[in-house]
Amino acid sequence: MTSPNETAKVAVVGAGNIGSRHLQALVKFDQPLEIHVVDPSPDALGRAAAGLGAVASNEHVSVCYLGELSSLPSTLDVAIVATTSKERRGVIEAMLEGTKVRFLILEKVLFPFPADYGAVAALLRDKSVVAYVNCAQRLYPFYQRLRNEIGGAGPVEVQVSGSSWHLATNCIHYLDLAAYLSGRTDVRLDHVDIDEIADDPRYGGSVDFFGSVRGVFGDGSTVSVRSFKAGDAPVTVTIRTADRLCIVVERLRRAWVYDNDSSWARAKRRRRCRARAR
Repeated sequence: MTSPNETAKVAVVGAGNIGSRHLQALVKFDQPLEIHVVDPSPDALGRAAAGLGAVASNEHVSVCYLGELSSLPSTLDVAIVATTSKERRGVIEAMLEGTKVRFLILEKVLFPFPADYGAVAALLRDKSVVAYVNCAQRLYPFYQRLRNEIGGAGPVEVQVSGSSWHLATNCIHYLDLAAYLSGRTDVRLDHVDIDEIADDPRYGGSVDFFGSVRGVFGDGSTVSVRSFKAGDAPVTVTIRTADRLCIVVERLRRAWVYDNDSSWARAKRRRRCRARAR
């Protein structure tokens, strides 16, 4: 973002559960960092500040808490918008009115209405903002190594299932993972089966659902995601190619890898999805 001797300026907009996790990660940054946390709720800001008590932070990192977007500095290196989807477009528009932002990190689902996507995309182009959606699995070393190993080996099949997790918000991660592993972006959803709609009060009454989704890519790669409302089965990711099978159980931080040249091998992961096949 900046040279090692300069202090980067970062904003976290939204101090709820996700925003607080971003903040807890940022205070560990090993370079000078100036963090601005914005939320209109004093209670949310207080909880975010309290959540830093058990986190070892870098002495070169400073944090300030703001109640309004208008209090942000005139320039930011990075802005993380961790609000609910209903608020996100308005927050982005208001922030970019008074602040120049180099990089924008957005949570998903991005927006609740189709028109929001085109409007925000046009605004980002006009303001020369580079935006990313937080789909972090493609940065995990295990999946990066797997992609290097299976690249060009033909279609990839990704199957995901788990209990007690919402489909709409979580399936985006695995659609992106399948796109990353296959090297394709031309996914077409050919099956959507919704079991039940859920109103989650944790996210301002936003609606999510359970059921299954299946997508097909242009080269024949497929991705299917299934969410069961009941039970406690861990989320399991199964990845297949013509000559390789991988099973990842994320909650257990374990992966099993099999190919034509090896027997079953267990791969431990030290951190979140950092499993390495042996």
